[in-house]
Amino acid sequence: MLLIEVLVIVLFVFGAGLDGGLGGIISNIREQDPNQVGWINRSTPLYHSWWSQAAVLLAHIPLGLLATKPLPQAHLASLFRRAVATE
Repeated sequence: MLLIEVLVIVLFVFGAGLDGGLGGIISNIREQDPNQVGWINRSTPLYHSWWSQAAVLLAHIPLGLLATKPLPQAHLASLFRRAVATE
């Protein structure tokens, strides 16, 4: 599994199967709209400043915390099913 992950990362970095590789894709995007390849995209309100990028990051941290802890209701439901099954 780790080998597949490394292979996918290497293929992405070298742009396998793309004309010009990853650098060619970035150059093409830069020609179309230079805002799309910079650290700050001033043409959209989501990424027009460092503060807005930090706000998006901070807003998504609680979503990541939700997945790390099991819900107590699910634990109680499994206990209830075991109690009913033993009767």
